[in-house]
Amino acid sequence: MIAPGDRREDLQRNFDASIEGAGYDPGRLFRLVKVSGDLHLWRQHDELMARAAELCGPGTPLAYVIRLRVNRRVPRWHFPMLQDEAICAAVRPGDRVLIIGTGSGLLAMMAAHAGAASVVSCEANPAVAAMAAEIVAANGFADRIRVIPRQSTDLEVEADLGSPVDVVISKVLAANLIGEGVQTTMEDAVRLLKPGGRMVPASADMIVALAEWSDLEPVERVCGFDLGAFNRLRQGELGIDGGSGALKLRSEPTVLFSFDFAAATIWRS
Repeated sequence: MIAPGDRREDLQRNFDASIEGAGYDPGRLFRLVKVSGDLHLWRQHDELMARAAELCGPGTPLAYVIRLRVNRRVPRWHFPMLQDEAICAAVRPGDRVLIIGTGSGLLAMMAAHAGAASVVSCEANPAVAAMAAEIVAANGFADRIRVIPRQSTDLEVEADLGSPVDVVISKVLAANLIGEGVQTTMEDAVRLLKPGGRMVPASADMIVALAEWSDLEPVERVCGFDLGAFNRLRQGELGIDGGSGALKLRSEPTVLFSFDFAAATIWRS
């Protein structure tokens, strides 16, 4: 038992005993993840989180909760590195690659750096496309990367790509997964990909859970005045940062929709 008044040496000793007692139970290990965070035992925290994730397996509610906690621990500047790993895993030397949503040109340059023989990158915003082309040239990739200022749904396989590509990489994913029209984009993108080609991302799940946000309070009385009627003007839905400490899950997460982006129809359930 770990008590608030224990000395740090005792805390560590008791905590080690608790880890041993948890054995191979991912639920008990994850409870110790929370305790280790409260005690600022960050090495044990990260080791236990990895161990619990491995034991619970992918696709389980606990795996999703662990992933949320990992996201809070990983600084945002790590994500370009993670994208690079996904691209390196998908792109093989000599591949022809299509990037949907050029942005700054970063993903296109990552694909070229991973060994792609040629990269076509499309961007609906002409100003962004022009800037991306400038960035690509400044980084020495103009001979392998071509930026097209059009939406992917307007691309013609023969005229714009020559033939279906080996890899399609898309960045049209919103924070809520589907807000940027990913279904329409990815369903259409299948025609641009050769049989057996690779999609990045290949699939995605939309996961939901009941939650409580303690900061959500109706307007009642302010400075002695009744402002209750003003609540009728409040938005029917709110966007809340998933890392907010005021947000508490009140049910097990569950998969609402699944998408297989490489299939002719992207709906899996």
